[in-house]
Amino acid sequence: MQKNPTVDLSVGLCLVGSERDLVLWPLFKENYDVHLCESNISPVHTFLVRMSVVRQIGFFRTDLRHCEDYNYWLRCMVAGKKCKSTTGAIVFYRQHADSATNKRSKHLYFDAVQHFEISKCLRSEALFPVSGKYLGWLACSAGCLELVFALPDEMQEMRQNLLAAAGLALENALNHKEDIVEQQKLLLAKFYLLKALLYMNILYSDLPEVTKKAFAKLLRIASTLACLPLEDVRVEERNLFSMLCYDEYTLEKSLKNKYMALQKLQNTVRC
Repeated sequence: MQKNPTVDLSVGLCLVGSERDLVLWPLFKENYDVHLCESNISPVHTFLVRMSVVRQIGFFRTDLRHCEDYNYWLRCMVAGKKCKSTTGAIVFYRQHADSATNKRSKHLYFDAVQHFEISKCLRSEALFPVSGKYLGWLACSAGCLELVFALPDEMQEMRQNLLAAAGLALENALNHKEDIVEQQKLLLAKFYLLKALLYMNILYSDLPEVTKKAFAKLLRIASTLACLPLEDVRVEERNLFSMLCYDEYTLEKSLKNKYMALQKLQNTVRC
């Protein structure tokens, strides 16, 4: 942070799980204002925030029982704060059976609520996200659809609300379509287009009319992608995800070795 005075927040790497089953939380390299329109980007422990930002934005909302960190990062992005990643900061996040993250249904519900807030911000905040409305709306649509896929069957009303929100977000994205020349943003746009295409195909029978209309418009505009077999769409989406994130395999192997060395040191100190 000292070397980058224009950066307001930084996010590092995270190994998450139990001691015997640690995996690397995938971390995008940049464009966090867009990625947060789809989902939370990293566990709360991996962030470092300047005190000046806290003084301006405030603290976590105490009325939220889940996703209060997600809500906070979004508030920072809406305020135009800059977030940068670092692979030099590492967090080891042990998940226990009774941890809040494992209370999946409640967590997903609050996650869904955040996406309605994101839609409001995309409509009302002229400069959010900084990377552009087109990318923000695409990411929001993909995030709503992914949540529908994850929500339990008993949350039917929330599922329908999210499906409608996904359709409206996609319609807004296509209405804000822009000519992108920056390579990273081109990859980003293609990634979220493929993600929306994939989930809308899978969930098509459940889509409300407003979302089917947006989907039909997407198929006309992105005809090249629409012609791909569903499995090819899935493969291409995963390939783009890997390109947008840090090298998961190399980092995970290195971090696990560091974790084992740390554990060995701790055990030696205890003895």
